[in-house]
Amino acid sequence: MKILFVFYEIPAAPPSYPLGPGLLSALLRREGHETRGLHVHEELTEEALAGIAEQAAAFGPDLLAYSFSSPSFPYIGLIAERLRAALDVPSVCGGAHPTLYPDETLASGLFDYVAVGEGEISMPAFVDALASGRDPAGVPGIWSRRDGREVRNRLNPLVQDLDGLAHTDYELFGPEFLEKTTKDGWLRAISSRGCPYSCSYCHTPLFRERYSRHIGLPQSKLGYLRMRGVDDMIDEINALAERYGVTVINFMDDLFCLNRERTLRFCDAFETRVPGHVGYSIQTHLLHMDEEVALRLRQSRCLRVVVGLESGSDRILKLLRRKANVAQSRAKLELLAATGYRLGVWTLNMLGMPTETLDEMLQTLALNAQVLADRVKANVFTPYPGSAMYAFCEEHDLFDGSGSVEFQDRWVTKLRFPPAEYAFLEKFYDIGHWYMNRLAPLGLEQEFSALIHEAEQIGPGQWDGARHDLLRRGDAVCDRLARHDKQHYRFVLQGKVTAGTIGLYGCPEQ
Repeated sequence: MKILFVFYEIPAAPPSYPLGPGLLSALLRREGHETRGLHVHEELTEEALAGIAEQAAAFGPDLLAYSFSSPSFPYIGLIAERLRAALDVPSVCGGAHPTLYPDETLASGLFDYVAVGEGEISMPAFVDALASGRDPAGVPGIWSRRDGREVRNRLNPLVQDLDGLAHTDYELFGPEFLEKTTKDGWLRAISSRGCPYSCSYCHTPLFRERYSRHIGLPQSKLGYLRMRGVDDMIDEINALAERYGVTVINFMDDLFCLNRERTLRFCDAFETRVPGHVGYSIQTHLLHMDEEVALRLRQSRCLRVVVGLESGSDRILKLLRRKANVAQSRAKLELLAATGYRLGVWTLNMLGMPTETLDEMLQTLALNAQVLADRVKANVFTPYPGSAMYAFCEEHDLFDGSGSVEFQDRWVTKLRFPPAEYAFLEKFYDIGHWYMNRLAPLGLEQEFSALIHEAEQIGPGQWDGARHDLLRRGDAVCDRLARHDKQHYRFVLQGKVTAGTIGLYGCPEQ
């Protein structure tokens, strides 16, 4: 069969390789099927939708396969409607959103089939059924609606042997897209699945609960935490370096260092078996970091460590059910900063948490600033429906009533806040770096305090009309600091998805 994978990425976001479709493509190609990817990275104008339909028709697919997360769902819906009208072929969707919200996805009527959960078992079986003329509605992990009748099959067990899967097909979306995603030598990869934590804002507890309920096993028996072997990882890295000229492997695991022994074995193997011009980047939890691990990561050419800090307030961290408190986070950040990674330490943060005060938001910025984090990304909080934090917001009547929660609006709060907090969130993506400069040990408090004071006099709803002169003056200060090679913070990336990324001047971009 000919399968066309369709993936949408918001234009404001830098293009990144979709690992899920890439892995499924590799598995389907191994079974003799033909696959192609259609990566959409533009505003969905009428002209763009017509072009998408034309590209899809040129391939002549037997099946349309959509993969998406919650922020992309509205856009994928527009594409699916257009392709359904243009092509008389069945469609299936999968990914984070269909797995977390399969009823909503099925009820949308946009797709003939919904793949719920991990697709490495269900998708090959589903495609095989279609190819052989059998009814695919009975395949485990596949939900469908036909003639008013819904079929909700049980999920497959979680794949335990990740090494037994194929390596990601990085050619699925064509050479031009691969060149875009590797233009700086970076390429995404993943080495593990699952998370043992139950943070109140995260989708992980929802994912575990869904599997537990559908498979009929307690969560402790799911085998949710799985890791690739070091040898398999090194084999793929060397192949990527040789075939595509990759110089940095960007591991997207949430908890790369969860297993300390595996982490140290990986460091040893990477240092001795991967060419010396190749490095890597990781994401991990601060509590999984110690002096030996931090040092071995750097010695084995780890260029960057990304950590989820989330908040600088112990009260908010407790509300989020985070395992680390502020004192622990500060100590681990200082350890990482002192270790000296070439591209530094990057943090992930949230602002506008339910009941969060302005002082608590500033505590988050202060913690980042005081340790001189190299990149600080902050999104305005949006709760996942079904999460503990969503229930908290409903229970305490915190939603502002402005409409549905739109995940793509990561710089717009949907919660009720007092005027000072709301005004701060409204201005943050313009002047967040001013606060960082005032709070950091850089000697810049005097440079930015007056600007901040003026900005704070502007109330909610008034910022758009009053900001231009202030921003011009703030830019002039940053430009002057840059000309004198004075270390300071400023926004590095701006846009709907990457709007909250503040960088320490002089830290290389990536």
